[in-house]
Amino acid sequence: YMGGGAGFCSDLRCFAAGAVKIDVPTLSDFFVTQPYMEKGFALVVREGPVQPGLFSWAEPFTQELWIVIVCELVLCALGFMWVEGYGTNEALWDMSNPAGQFLDSLYWAITLVLGAADKAPTTHAGRTLVSAQLVFGVLLIALYTGNLASFLSNIPTTTAVTRVQDLFDESSRYYSRDTSVCYSKNQASIKAWLDQQEASSLVQLVEREDFDDCVRAVYRGEATATLFDEPVAISTMKNFYNTGMCGNGGYCTAGKTGGPDPLTFQDKQACECPADDVLLDGACANYYDTEWTSIEGSLTTVGEVFNPFGYGFAFPKNITSTDYLGFSQAIQWIKDQGSLVALEAKYIPDVDSLTCSSSAGGGKVVLGFKNIRGLLIIVGIVVLVGLGLGMLETIIKIALICCPCLGKQGAAMIEALHEAEEALHEQQLHGAIGGRKHAEREQEEKEEEEDEIVEKGIQDIATRLKALETMLHGSNKESVTA
Repeated sequence: YMGGGAGFCSDLRCFAAGAVKIDVPTLSDFFVTQPYMEKGFALVVREGPVQPGLFSWAEPFTQELWIVIVCELVLCALGFMWVEGYGTNEALWDMSNPAGQFLDSLYWAITLVLGAADKAPTTHAGRTLVSAQLVFGVLLIALYTGNLASFLSNIPTTTAVTRVQDLFDESSRYYSRDTSVCYSKNQASIKAWLDQQEASSLVQLVEREDFDDCVRAVYRGEATATLFDEPVAISTMKNFYNTGMCGNGGYCTAGKTGGPDPLTFQDKQACECPADDVLLDGACANYYDTEWTSIEGSLTTVGEVFNPFGYGFAFPKNITSTDYLGFSQAIQWIKDQGSLVALEAKYIPDVDSLTCSSSAGGGKVVLGFKNIRGLLIIVGIVVLVGLGLGMLETIIKIALICCPCLGKQGAAMIEALHEAEEALHEQQLHGAIGGRKHAEREQEEKEEEEDEIVEKGIQDIATRLKALETMLHGSNKESVTA
């Protein structure tokens, strides 16, 4: 900017306006106005989706909720044992094997939740419990599937570091000597700040020509983080978002020079088969050996802005120059009017407002084997246990067939066990009835004893009365004779 006229700026060297940092070298060489914008360094990293674990399929519910669900199933199984196992339900009648009865009841409770019950209740209490379990299962499945849809549409992300302190603080759980920080060769202030932190002894330093190269290195995984002025960093990130280097995107590279800039291609198809490379028969020539590299994740900033500084106008430093004072007053007046804040909000994007280009697959949720790997492993283990038990039963049957003596002994033992179980079952079946009969018999015997006592008393009284009558009759005869 050359000023407002020859009288104001006769030598055409008025001042420098733009991203002029107010730092020690600038202050020593120029007169600088008060800052019209105060910013600092921002740490740029790449965030990616959290790698799914063995129990990622269960994450729509919290760990505490899964514990509550398991406890509910156990309580329901115990309820079935109480109201059905000792009632009239033959499927749960075996009182001699509580463990087997509990497992059978637990299987019943689980199948009710899944809507595939294979048993029917025989008591009113059992029917009530089954109804409650069916309602619980419907609500549980509805909540799980609803939360699963929300969970899949909002895949959690993570970053290698969460703030600038993680780079240099050895006590941080994110600290690692393998962390690499990229800096621009043409930005002395960045390198000077890293030297102040003794970064070379704590992390790996990666040098690139400019900040764009550093951001590209972070996106490609060649560096963990980079730092620069926050407005410039966010503006550069915006360019990456607009060219598809975000989300489920990637970048294009060319094996040969002379063709179009590969960085302009935003997806795999455009990269590996540009429009100019399509032949008449529809085949792709790919003259420049372009190749697409897929990357999951987007650039972002982490932590707070650090190493604060301001931007101002720089004027030639001489003993008669006072123009910067007038500009400082004007800057203060514009600040008071709120104009600078409005301009900053309009032209400097916020990192949260960055959106991924649709061609990069931003917003798409694609599930793969890794998302349900844990569920498949757990189901596989259960299947293997079932197959193992089946093989064990088969081996026993083969052994009984191949060894007749063992078969006879085993058959005799099995028959004896069956007879013992039937006897116990019969005893249990008639236990309650027998108990009632025994009580009735005792009551009858007691009543008979009481009747005998009463009858004996009556007979004794009758005997005494008869003796008294005989004695009185004899006395009367004697009186008449006299």
